[in-house]
Amino acid sequence: MRLLVCGGRHFEDAEMVHHELTALHWRKPISVVVHGSIAGVGIIAEAWARRHGIAVVRYPPNWEFYGKKAEGLRCDFMLTDSRPDFVVAFPGGRHTADLVQRAINVGLAVLAIPPNTAGACPVAKHPPQRGQPTTASL
Repeated sequence: MRLLVCGGRHFEDAEMVHHELTALHWRKPISVVVHGSIAGVGIIAEAWARRHGIAVVRYPPNWEFYGKKAEGLRCDFMLTDSRPDFVVAFPGGRHTADLVQRAINVGLAVLAIPPNTAGACPVAKHPPQRGQPTTASL
């Protein structure tokens, strides 16, 4: 499975990321981890993937060329160029929420992981129950 991982740049719960990625990998083997090349969830997911011998593809935003549009353009490019089969979204801010909505809009299944301290996930308009994909199952 080609997995796109997203979440906040300030989210640093490596144990949670490792646990969720391991659980997904056990259910359906992950062949590629795709992320936005920003500190936080992406870097943690990349470290997990490398420890498990899984390929990694990074999509850093081109701030110098695109300015404020870089984040949205990068999200669109990740969704089309990397051809993910599934998206896992860890807690994050508006950019994470935007990527989740874009993924749902193109028909991708999104698993929104809520923070340990709350029962709802801030990244989805209609958050699923913990561990339940928004549009399809693995």
